[in-house]
Amino acid sequence: MLHRGLVYFTLKQHQKGYLLNQYNVFNSIDFYVQQRGGLLQLWNFSFFGRVFPNEMTAKEKKELGTWKNSNNGLDYSRLDEETSYIKIPTFFNNDSKIEKLVAANDKAIRNSKYLIIDLRGNGGGNSGWSFLLPYVMTNPIKQDSPLLRISHDNVRLKRSELEYFVKNPVPIDLKKYYTDQYVANLKKIYEELTSAKDTFYQIPGLTIPLDSVLGSPAKVALITDELCGSSTEYFSI
Repeated sequence: MLHRGLVYFTLKQHQKGYLLNQYNVFNSIDFYVQQRGGLLQLWNFSFFGRVFPNEMTAKEKKELGTWKNSNNGLDYSRLDEETSYIKIPTFFNNDSKIEKLVAANDKAIRNSKYLIIDLRGNGGGNSGWSFLLPYVMTNPIKQDSPLLRISHDNVRLKRSELEYFVKNPVPIDLKKYYTDQYVANLKKIYEELTSAKDTFYQIPGLTIPLDSVLGSPAKVALITDELCGSSTEYFSI
């Protein structure tokens, strides 16, 4: 709940719209704000509607409503008999909601000739984009192998990330991603990191296999804008 009279953020004009300066959190990166008519989107985590001096249009009020009750702007609609439309303004802490939205409309999407995925304003976040992959994949996706800079803190953090797969059986639903060979490699890395001498250590990327290529939707369009970043950029590539 925002209390009346307190200043939570200020806006400064920028080529991307507005630059956001928040007073109730610490930011180490720049966040941007975009105004569209009577709507104001604070990157991918807040959404406001104008009430004075002019009211929002009916369409703007409907879009604002998709942000209520922690829904984070998620929306699905059928634009016409051939076209499905899904809007995802943020991937930040939104995975379970995206999974439910996609699952609830999966049949309708697969029965559509066209699919529009609207990612405008999506600054990234978690991996909720993975639920959209069946509609867009035509080949396996091999992720890049990042280089870990060796330091005490980085080694500790990376080993904590690997620990689950090193010390626990891989869940059945993840085995197609975390194959026996890949997990064996992770275990080797887990042990070697404590004695690594080089400045950088290569961590193997994950391969996302392709189960099948869907015949429908036949064409998928991604809508992005200058506010898109991080995991949204990764998905769009």
